[in-house]
Amino acid sequence: MMKNKNANEFKKEARLTTGNRVTIPKRFRDSMGLKPGDFVAFKIKNGYAEIIAVPQEGTEETRRSRKPKARNEA
Repeated sequence: MMKNKNANEFKKEARLTTGNRVTIPKRFRDSMGLKPGDFVAFKIKNGYAEIIAVPQEGTEETRRSRKPKARNEA
């Protein structure tokens, strides 16, 4: 884990799995207050990817994704 000059900035590399998944490192999850089942948003800004914790009430997009699917959609 590399610590940036700014005390609140951290950098850690992670490998993308064959299933195109990556684990958010524990220090980052703890710092962001993330728990299993929480939602995050991804944003590309100035060539950098940002991971943003989504509030419990969520955004319109996450509220739609939380709705249970009808039996014929599963």
